[in-house]
Amino acid sequence: MTLVVARIVGHRIAIAADTLVVKNDKPLPLHQGVIKSCMLPGGICVSFAGSPELAAKDIWKFAKLNPNGADFSVTVEFFEQSSKVTNNDYIVAFAKNPKIVKIANGERQAGLSKTLWIGDKSAYEAFRAQEARAKKKYERGRAISGVLMANELPDSASSELYSAMRHVALSREVPTVGGFVSLVSNIEEGFRHPCLSDMLFDWPVDASPDFDLQLTDKITFGASGENEGYSISQFATGYGDFSFVGFYLLRGRLAYIFHPTTTLMADKCTVIRDVSPVDLPAKLTEAFKTDYGWLVWIASPSPDVKVTSRRVADKELDGGIQLGFMMECNTFPPPDKPQMLPALNVFLPGPTG
Repeated sequence: MTLVVARIVGHRIAIAADTLVVKNDKPLPLHQGVIKSCMLPGGICVSFAGSPELAAKDIWKFAKLNPNGADFSVTVEFFEQSSKVTNNDYIVAFAKNPKIVKIANGERQAGLSKTLWIGDKSAYEAFRAQEARAKKKYERGRAISGVLMANELPDSASSELYSAMRHVALSREVPTVGGFVSLVSNIEEGFRHPCLSDMLFDWPVDASPDFDLQLTDKITFGASGENEGYSISQFATGYGDFSFVGFYLLRGRLAYIFHPTTTLMADKCTVIRDVSPVDLPAKLTEAFKTDYGWLVWIASPSPDVKVTSRRVADKELDGGIQLGFMMECNTFPPPDKPQMLPALNVFLPGPTG
């Protein structure tokens, strides 16, 4: 099973999904997972729950039939038919005139909800409980998560979806969801994987395990012990509408990069081991024989703040919380120098069998 959650707020679309793949009721290792959202020409993003192989074939077929994209009705009709045949469920997102649509059991599901989901119902219930702060977070009493996003637009729901999904993926109570949490969001008339770093900071020493953090709380955060240097980052290429995304584990010096090989779906994972943050961009170009304009954004809890997190008096801190971090790697171009990328030329042979 899996869990994919999509939300639209105004013109902003965000989609969060896990990467876990289960075979014969057993979860496969991280590197055998799959990115469950696939970006297509014409500003369309299709996310699936069910068979990755069948989803890949039908997504490829749609792209070959519609190399420049297709209108709303044609797209929905195609994936309704796919759902009938494969028993897969889909969430189809459109960047132009932004909207999201759920297709399950071969039919578009009626409704005006701003949040749609597919996958395991119990996992979605756990997701909702996390959003409502009604469920214990896995690190409660030990750490507080701080997520730094690099290139997300105002009013996006990416941060809130990620924050809830990360707890579901890490929870032992939800075995159907796991691996990494991948994010997709719309920008202009297309989709992309935004970049982020998920860090852990110490639980305040004078706070009880049921403490509920507010942004106005006067707390200075540090990171020590198991939290020191803890960071998981999502990075991507500079190309939009390209299903190619990586995850970097700072303490493990490991990079997991999910990319397409035969179809448009990022169903292959290449692992780069023992690589430092500053060396990662060059190692990526070396591994894939192409500079895809890597947008690598890796932050960690500041090594200069080794003290345990603590509440402070009003006179010690202006405003709310104080959270220090260190940029381990940042390849984003300066705002006044837009990234200039050559035309994307990738040969994919298509599905076999």
